[in-house]
Amino acid sequence: MFNSSDAWLITRNTIAYNAVFILLNLIVGVGIALMFHNMRSKLLAKFHQTTMFLPYFLSMIIVSYLVYGFLNPDIGVMNKSFLPMFGNDEGVMWYSDPKWWPLILPIVNTWKFIGYYAVFYLAAIIGIDNEYYEAAHIDGASKWRQVWSITVPLIRPVIIILTLLQIGGFSTRTSDCSSK
Repeated sequence: MFNSSDAWLITRNTIAYNAVFILLNLIVGVGIALMFHNMRSKLLAKFHQTTMFLPYFLSMIIVSYLVYGFLNPDIGVMNKSFLPMFGNDEGVMWYSDPKWWPLILPIVNTWKFIGYYAVFYLAAIIGIDNEYYEAAHIDGASKWRQVWSITVPLIRPVIIILTLLQIGGFSTRTSDCSSK
């Protein structure tokens, strides 16, 4: 296999895409979990959490059809609604132009898996004792200071475990899209 000219390109792309997937799932997942935790309306937070988790249950075939419907050059929402607002009436050939795939793949992967990872991070955040936040508030710490000094260090074990699990499963996630 490694005698072919594309083997190293495929291997490099697989590793690079998975590194981006892992980084985005970590950063966006923690950010969304923090947003859910800080929402005032818990009912609204549960609704948003459910809608964010829904794409995880869809197969990649269905996700690919949704993405195609969104990016279709003839009838897609991007070419017919969004791009004309910015002065591009011609549209973009999303699927046939390879320069868009390094952007499309991480966005779709993040959209599909972000609810799954956000639930884990939210569970870790909920498990943090409120006395830490109360003490920080009494000391005058802002919300951002509380996040960086209390929340992130205390959920670090969950971050490490989920990152290791993503690294261990990267050969199955993108084996079909690594040559783009």
